[in-house]
Amino acid sequence: MLYAFEGVLQNRHWLDIANNQKVALMMALEEHEEVEKRLYSNKPDTHK
Repeated sequence: MLYAFEGVLQNRHWLDIANNQKVALMMALEEHEEVEKRLYSNKPDTHK
């Protein structure tokens, strides 16, 4: 319902807004996963 209200305010269809939000969230998740990979790859191995 929030996307419907936003759509009215921006003169856009709610599904277009929802899809744009989905893409933005997926990109943010990919960036987060990349940062995690870098952090863990630089972490010293303490299990030796």
